Amino acid sequence: LASNCLGYVKMIYVTYFKGAVMKHAQIDPDQRFYCLPPVQLRLKIPVAIEHIPAGFPSPAESYASEYLDFNEYLVSNPAATFTVRCGGDSMIDAGISKNDLLIIDRSIAPKHNDIVMANLHGSYTIKRLHIYPNKAVELRSENSSGQYPHFQCNDDIDIKIIGVVMFTIKPMRR
Repeated sequence: LASNCLGYVKMIYVTYFKGAVMKHAQIDPDQRFYCLPPVQLRLKIPVAIEHIPAGFPSPAESYASEYLDFNEYLVSNPAATFTVRCGGDSMIDAGISKNDLLIIDRSIAPKHNDIVMANLHGSYTIKRLHIYPNKAVELRSENSSGQYPHFQCNDDIDIKIIGVVMFTIKPMRR
């Protein structure tokens, strides 16, 4: 099954941290995130000409200036992009809630303050990446309840960055 599923993805670059050292490696794709080939469906949605304020109401124009294709807007590298559903509440102060869809790009080099999907000793997590001037690396939860830990990279904790969270898709109607 794996050889059939992964035919379109050759190699993936991953960033990982060992102690305070950032390294880049080439790895085979993780089967859990590359099981299905991407579907090439184009659906263009009209985009209103003006910005709609979230404060005081404004008279709305009744026509669109352009059309938006969500594939083009949300995915810059289809072969390295996948979607996961958030499984917890550790990032609610960053606007990411349980069951939100996260669009993750494995081809983007992670940088300080990116929200990333990481592998901590075989378990996946979504956290904010902090790279300090002294090269110390930390994955930080963003939940003001204080219930969720931060993870500092050291000789006991290896952090592998799977990809950078590029967009969040969430339902607004309850």
